[in-house]
Amino acid sequence: MFVVCMAASLAFGQTVPAPPSYVALGAGFNSTASPQMIGGAAYLHPLTDDGKTLAYTLATFTNGKPTTVEPGAAHLVLKQGLLSVYALGTAGVAMGADNVGTVVSGGGFAMFDLSKWVKSLGMLAGARELKSTIVDAQPALFFAVTYKLGGN
Repeated sequence: MFVVCMAASLAFGQTVPAPPSYVALGAGFNSTASPQMIGGAAYLHPLTDDGKTLAYTLATFTNGKPTTVEPGAAHLVLKQGLLSVYALGTAGVAMGADNVGTVVSGGGFAMFDLSKWVKSLGMLAGARELKSTIVDAQPALFFAVTYKLGGN
């Protein structure tokens, strides 16, 4: 009986594709920092089955040295065609020339899916406000190319 039920479940069951994860590589600009340009890499992974909430891990680099490592979350607030807009919050570790502290940030970003034209690629642009124990609050802009990992 168990075997028959399992066979029926496999034969008639439906699987829903998992939402995609993303990696992003890009650059940022912070007018109050020195230097003003930073590099960054992020990994975004769905926390929910519908993909509306993403785990977000960001690492930033200045002059080839890490400056922040920030895990956080992003939540979808608008989806219009190929454009998705997310609210973002992070908290992590900030590293300066001579010290280590904490950093928090809030902001948002927009992702534009280019995979209709170029397989698995997209663009990401956003803004956030950073506050750390090392420096005062700083606004930052960031831009990245995204690569979709699996999912629908």
